[in-house]
Amino acid sequence: MPKALMSLAAVLTLVILTALVYGHTLGYAFHFDDYYFITENLKIRDITDIGAIWHSLAKPSRFLGMLSFALNYHFHGADVTGYHLVNIFIHAVNGLLVYWFCRLTLESGPRPARRPAAAALFAAALFIVHPVNTQAVTYIAQRFAALATLFYMAAFCLYIRGRLSLSSGRRVSWWAGAAVCAVAGMFTKQIVLTLPVMIILYEFCFLQRGRRFRLVWWQVAVFAGLFLLVPTLQSWDFGRLFKVAIQSRSHEGDALTWYTYMLTQFRVVPVYFRLMVFPVGQTLDYDFTASTSLWEHGTWAGVLLVAAVFGYGIGRLRRDPLTGFGICWFFIAMGLESTFIPIYQVIFEHRCYLPSVGFVLALATATDRLFNCPRRQAAAMAVIVAVLAWTAHQRNKVWESEETLWRDIMHKSPRKVRPYIHLGVAHLMKGEYEAAAEILDAGIAIRQDNYRLYHNRGIVYEMQGNLKEAMWNYSKAIELNKNSAVSLTNRAGLFGQIKRFDLAWGDYNAAIAADPDYGNAYLGRGNLLYGAKRYAEALKDFERAVALGVPIADEEIEKVRRLAP
Repeated sequence: MPKALMSLAAVLTLVILTALVYGHTLGYAFHFDDYYFITENLKIRDITDIGAIWHSLAKPSRFLGMLSFALNYHFHGADVTGYHLVNIFIHAVNGLLVYWFCRLTLESGPRPARRPAAAALFAAALFIVHPVNTQAVTYIAQRFAALATLFYMAAFCLYIRGRLSLSSGRRVSWWAGAAVCAVAGMFTKQIVLTLPVMIILYEFCFLQRGRRFRLVWWQVAVFAGLFLLVPTLQSWDFGRLFKVAIQSRSHEGDALTWYTYMLTQFRVVPVYFRLMVFPVGQTLDYDFTASTSLWEHGTWAGVLLVAAVFGYGIGRLRRDPLTGFGICWFFIAMGLESTFIPIYQVIFEHRCYLPSVGFVLALATATDRLFNCPRRQAAAMAVIVAVLAWTAHQRNKVWESEETLWRDIMHKSPRKVRPYIHLGVAHLMKGEYEAAAEILDAGIAIRQDNYRLYHNRGIVYEMQGNLKEAMWNYSKAIELNKNSAVSLTNRAGLFGQIKRFDLAWGDYNAAIAADPDYGNAYLGRGNLLYGAKRYAEALKDFERAVALGVPIADEEIEKVRRLAP
């Protein structure tokens, strides 16, 4: 088959696989961080306000991801279908980039693949259908990982293409495109900072084989510039990493320093190994205890396993660069999230998205060498892809609704309270108050010090008309977290219902002091002021509430405006 037709067939195959695995997810619900980044994020509502989008997060390292959400919101509002379409499109493009990268790479080195086109298609198909990648696609908020991977892979492929070009003019064009993609990636997610290291390793393995390895000064300068660009713009405080402990969200009560996080990752990375080879038991929210010593929780075994696999990869770089580079890719791509830089969640499956490129390259290489018969090789590849595609299709069903997602997490992490909180809210939003109360009671039985459980149970009782129990639960939530603006506002509303306006006034003021950007507190206080005929003050609170996204009808605001002196 001519090379052009073969490439077209590969593209069609990968697009069809993407549609088969992810087509049924278009109507699946928003989840978890989707609310924070998208549906409740006022700063992405106006696509023309680039400044607001730039400052929508504390650091601009995810600006392009946020801009993509703003574009989605501009065209689709709160309709989830458009967001899923974009994520699926990004994943399909990534699959094509993996094919391009593997096609270029499998033809290189001292031991190139015997059937590089078939092996490259197999690698890209594995990437498309692997169940571990579903979290980076179907979980909308993790577009950051998928989009950063798109820029990463595009930059990498363009760099390789430039290095192979015989025309200096075209070489400059390829490299200019690579530089643009690299910078774009660094404003999508910090994982792209590993790109210079990966390029240097690729040079060593494939582009300067048989010669003494060297980098000319301008290459070193470019790599250093790429390393320093985003940290410089964001004023990163690297020293702070070694001084501050953060609270783990993977296991309540654990404190994470750079040292304990690093020890924990020696147990996390083997979980990623298992998921790549045997993707069973996946979950969004692992209950994962931190390691504080090399000798607890089997940390030492993780150290030995990680060292053995990484050491094997390094040892294969010269004799078998395809396998060695694939293994090293996996580790280098995890360099920012699975080493010593503490992150609140010690384990997340979407962190395997970019590293999985190395895994599929190594597996495709092994498959190419294992089979002498092309038909048997094709049959084996087809079976593996089919099994993984079916598994990914089934895994995606977990994301259909809030209830299906959090019930799955509750089953797999039964001692974590977060699934009880979110599953309770899911029942609450559907008006299933008895079911919500049952779930929240079960969560409180596990942990009595989580204010969100009491707050949500207070809402259940309030909706059922049991104001006494609602008041007790809101008060308990405030006792556990005195700065809970939501609990203070809800309790203030109850005080207003029983005509204790003095107590309501105090709670509204406390809520605004705790969170000056919580719009419902201004709305509640405005209603209190309106009832006291303090119209000018009420108008200010209503206008502030509207500015913070609280929906108040224009005619209601105008009515208060006419009454205000």
